[in-house]
Amino acid sequence: MNMNARHFLPVLGVCAVVLMGQATVPATMPATAPGRLAVPPAGKRDEALGLIQKLFADEYARKKPEDRAALGRRLLKEAAGTHDDAAARYELLEQAAALAAEGGDPETMCAAADMLAGMYEVDGFAKRITLLKICANTVTGAAIDREVALAFAAMDAAVARKDFVAAAQMAEAAEWAAGRAQSVAYSASIQPRLRDFRSLMAESKLAQAAAKTLEKADDPAAHLIVGRFEALGVGDFATGLPHLVKGGDAALAAAARADLANPAGTDEQVKLGDMWWAIGEAQSDHHRIQAAARARYWYGLAKQTITGITLTKINSRLAEATTASAAPGAGHLDLLPLVDVEKDAVAGTWKVDGGDLVITPDKYNRLQLPVRPPEEYDFTVRFTRTEVNKGNEGTVAIMLTYKDKPFDLALQASGNAARLEAVNKNAVKDNPTIVPLKLENNQPYTVTVEVRKDGVRALLDGKMLLEYKTDYKDLSGYASWKLKDTSLLGVGANSAGVRFEKIELVPVTGQPRVMRGGN
Repeated sequence: MNMNARHFLPVLGVCAVVLMGQATVPATMPATAPGRLAVPPAGKRDEALGLIQKLFADEYARKKPEDRAALGRRLLKEAAGTHDDAAARYELLEQAAALAAEGGDPETMCAAADMLAGMYEVDGFAKRITLLKICANTVTGAAIDREVALAFAAMDAAVARKDFVAAAQMAEAAEWAAGRAQSVAYSASIQPRLRDFRSLMAESKLAQAAAKTLEKADDPAAHLIVGRFEALGVGDFATGLPHLVKGGDAALAAAARADLANPAGTDEQVKLGDMWWAIGEAQSDHHRIQAAARARYWYGLAKQTITGITLTKINSRLAEATTASAAPGAGHLDLLPLVDVEKDAVAGTWKVDGGDLVITPDKYNRLQLPVRPPEEYDFTVRFTRTEVNKGNEGTVAIMLTYKDKPFDLALQASGNAARLEAVNKNAVKDNPTIVPLKLENNQPYTVTVEVRKDGVRALLDGKMLLEYKTDYKDLSGYASWKLKDTSLLGVGANSAGVRFEKIELVPVTGQPRVMRGGN
């Protein structure tokens, strides 16, 4: 399990989202590109651009934002259908992304940028920064919400890379786009997150100066500054803990020393969780959330083997920490520490191993997660399939719900496909969501499902997997994946061993309800 729990880092596809009913990546496109092409030579690109501008001269002549966005969508469709001319496809995607940005269409812009970075040797992160800044100046109406979300996601990715110059650009784009909403309430709603980010920026500058001091002398004060920034600032405990041991704060040094010892005993794990919890109570803002996240990690390891009042205390703290991390502007809801396999397993032999959730191969194993999601949300699962029973597909399943109405996403179902189950009560026949997908054993995958009022989008490793526009009346849960409480989220596998390394929920509209112990 990734031990760098960052409330700044909801695990989302940073840009690979497409508005329902607009241009989409075709179903025949592989979920993950096998290899990227070199950027075509400048001469070939110029030739292709000239042809594109000639063919669409009338559309290029129209300068209104909505016309630029419409042309961007048209060119994205053309790119999706172009397979025999690498230079033409490259320029179609370049133009689609740029025109969508000029037209204030962040979804098409990001779909084109992601296809470009997925197919060619292009720095996708730098491309997103440039385009999001352009789009922030032109986006209007309902698309402002998506622009702000995309800018924040790019900011989070930059924080993960500790690229604070890029992160600052994305924060600026998010704030500027939010200001175009001309809503004081909306602009105010993003301020807590921006405030935390600005505080983190200031810390990063202090940490850089402290790191230079450490190049010359072993200074406890400098170690403390660096350690606090790395561990309690960006959640990089692996980097921060050794510095905290050498810092001048006794409580942080003791917790860091105990953490580095990686205790395996239940009593020691609970004690270490208590130490981080107490540290968090003395902190403020994102430092408190990061300390609570570290406590959640150690409590999650310990809680599978304890009972009584200690378990009650831990569950109470887990609920409190989870609620805090789900507050507006705070980021994601980490669900793995909340799982109690004895209560939440519906079928199969589940266990917690090193903080990960593990299932051994059997028929339609499933586990419900103790959370009732809000109306709109992003649900992210990182998993590694370790083995498949002979003669079976080895399906991995994500159980979802919209307003308590269940439906499922199956990954590598029959025929090596991904699909929503079921559509008009059909899992296979006449199911319009089926796309080709074959998983590899011992390879990590990250799937994010975006549940919105107007439909569902699924991304695999940041690339569009499938999307379906629906009012949810035609969706239903597949009988084999049914949970005890169909209003909850869940995960499962059929005839496959799977290690679930991260399970997170990001509220979009409304707030989730944490259900203790799967009740």
